[in-house]
Amino acid sequence: MFATKNILMTEKSSLWIVRAAAFLVALIILVPSAFAQKSNLVFKGELLNSFNAQSCTSTDYADQCYQNGPAQVSSSCSCGIYDVDPDKKREKASGPLIGKASVAEIDFTFMGGNEFLGSGPGRCQPFFASAMITGSKDTEQIDMAGTLCASNDPKKPKMPLSGGYGITSSTHGHQGYGTLSGSINANTGAIMVNFKGPAS
Repeated sequence: MFATKNILMTEKSSLWIVRAAAFLVALIILVPSAFAQKSNLVFKGELLNSFNAQSCTSTDYADQCYQNGPAQVSSSCSCGIYDVDPDKKREKASGPLIGKASVAEIDFTFMGGNEFLGSGPGRCQPFFASAMITGSKDTEQIDMAGTLCASNDPKKPKMPLSGGYGITSSTHGHQGYGTLSGSINANTGAIMVNFKGPAS
């Protein structure tokens, strides 16, 4: 009797393993096809406006200001609004999903206002931000979070920017996510952000 139970348990275990393996194979096949496109986007712009002691209010996602975690709401934030001026050749926002943008803006709420957290080289400040982009192919809102870090070299004013993002809304129903990297020039306010990741 125990042998029969062991055989039945072995058969059930084997069946479960086969089903799990089949599910994983299906997942491997379907997920890449679901995200066969790229949400890659290049944003090159400049500082349009900034506001101290407040968060950006353009979107619910950017309108967040915390100190020592989400449980403690703070007024110690700053809002930086960066846009693309279509009259300037070096500035642009473009990508395979949106095409070439006619209107592009990123609103950053920086935690800690204008002060970088920590001390010494590599001090950073977290941010919540939203990009609102109207392109020739699509209109999207992209929400992102990450860090802006102070430059370690006073002769190099470009402050590194990094984080992650997701497409919140799209007039063509696109979905996508990924990582972002770039920089903000502390002297000129010039910004460059590269978004890279899969999309559907």
